[in-house]
Amino acid sequence: MSVSRAGAAVLTLARETDHGVAPPPKPCNANQSPGDLVSPLSTLAHQELINALLGEALALLDQDRASARRCIEGARSLIRAPDHEDRPRNCLLAEWQVRRAKEFIRNNLATCLRMELVARHVQLSASYFSRAFKATAGVSYSDFLVNARIDLAKQLLLTTDIPISEVALACGLADQSHLTRLFGRIVGLPPNTWRRQVLGAGS
Repeated sequence: MSVSRAGAAVLTLARETDHGVAPPPKPCNANQSPGDLVSPLSTLAHQELINALLGEALALLDQDRASARRCIEGARSLIRAPDHEDRPRNCLLAEWQVRRAKEFIRNNLATCLRMELVARHVQLSASYFSRAFKATAGVSYSDFLVNARIDLAKQLLLTTDIPISEVALACGLADQSHLTRLFGRIVGLPPNTWRRQVLGAGS
């Protein structure tokens, strides 16, 4: 099939879908709905995904018209989608995004870990990631980060004898007073007191 004929066929399929001739479309991936194909990527990546779906539709026209139609519907969903900043606030992260975000956080606790860096690591904007992370994890990004830092502090307090000031730096906190303040708020005791009590109870 020539490119011009293929393009005309794609347009015909799109019109059929618009006018209800085609059966209810299914996404190219059986585990996703067309709306699931929408992600807050950059404009360039968004356009590349649309082009890829249309290219796949062209390749499938002669062999599998139904699959070609599904790819077209996926592309049309992306084209019609509103900007990600206007999407519902109950959006959720995909499993791979949750896993990658948490791994990235835990592996970089000694740094400042701005949310923008984590969001970029899972290919999302910071504003979308903030809403989706809270909806998925049940806690805000900032609360999750603080708790992860305190968990690391507990581990270091129990497995090393380094001073509190060094524990604070290893957890990405400014100084000992910063760690003491956060630790007391979450655990209920100063770090040194908690360390003595836990180690003493285990001896």
